[in-house]
Amino acid sequence: MKGQKKRQTINNTFLQEDSIGLEIFTMEELHEQHYALLSQPLRTNTYQVLIFFTAIPHHAIDFSPVIIRPYSTFFVRKGRVHTFDPHARYEGIVINFTEDFACRDEHDLILLHQHPLFNGGGQIDLQDIDTYREMIETMMAESRKPKDEFSRMFLRNLLQNFLILSGREYTATHPFNHMKGPDMQYVQRYNVLIEKHYKTVRTVAGYAAILRITEKRLNQATTNVSGRSPKQLIDDYIMIAAKRLLSFTIMTVKEIGFELGFSQTTHFIKYFTKHTGLSPASFRQQQYI
Repeated sequence: MKGQKKRQTINNTFLQEDSIGLEIFTMEELHEQHYALLSQPLRTNTYQVLIFFTAIPHHAIDFSPVIIRPYSTFFVRKGRVHTFDPHARYEGIVINFTEDFACRDEHDLILLHQHPLFNGGGQIDLQDIDTYREMIETMMAESRKPKDEFSRMFLRNLLQNFLILSGREYTATHPFNHMKGPDMQYVQRYNVLIEKHYKTVRTVAGYAAILRITEKRLNQATTNVSGRSPKQLIDDYIMIAAKRLLSFTIMTVKEIGFELGFSQTTHFIKYFTKHTGLSPASFRQQQYI
């Protein structure tokens, strides 16, 4: 690897220390003020909404290329990694917000976790763009005013209205919609549990026990909603986590295996190779070419 440029993750640091938990800016501002960040893969540490006004030929989220058309809008959960096109001219809006800002209580937190676009949907092409533009412009203008005791409440309400409207549009245009059914609720809870416990709980039986349902019922739910088995969803999450660490950190393969909950380095190597056809070292080397 001598002479090769090493890429490392740079956390999303756009939220200022005095931020109330929400910031909105244009992609042109992002490009001008943080170009060095965009030249490398960028990991989000907030929830993020990206509204693209123009088509972008090359963009990826968590190693998966995404198609960006005019007014494509992405809803990105914490921890995801963007790979920007260094030659593209990005035009649009970025909304960053924290759970603490968006959620007043546990009920709000559950609704955020269950939002169809933060929990599987991920992308829509906005239809009534004028309505969204008006909402975004109002949020942006309010976010840049001096803060008073009403600022947080007003901005939270504006954000929630935006999320409600976009969630309604997504569910109305996607016939494969289980949002009100028990299958979707089980899968949403299952995904949250995987994210929280993947280092220590690796069996479907373990998660089914936490959910207080049978493995068969959990398999039925995940298959109906995502087309994936419960075991595949566990493996999917672990593999994305492993690829992030291999691609964007200087941790050794041994350290990454331990970080992901593998007791032996050889177990991690075998697991990774089984799912990718490459050893962790070979996969990492490919990222630096």
